[in-house]
Amino acid sequence: MADMVQKRKPKAKCLRVDTDTTRLEEVHSTCNYKATERAFSVAAPKMWNRLPEQIRNSETLSSFKKSLKTCLFRMAYDC
Repeated sequence: MADMVQKRKPKAKCLRVDTDTTRLEEVHSTCNYKATERAFSVAAPKMWNRLPEQIRNSETLSSFKKSLKTCLFRMAYDC
């Protein structure tokens, strides 16, 4: 799956310093169909980029899963 996504490249004329290298390039659909917005190639980078940086930078798969589960439960139950 890693070869299906592209890491975001900082823009040369960006005024803000962005050192977060874990963000993915978001695909912007060219049409207004809702089905396109729900496509994995469009939705996955948006969801990944919404995760806190600490989760995206997890050292191991098990720590990523644990942090993700905790984050999702907190979002669902507003803890």
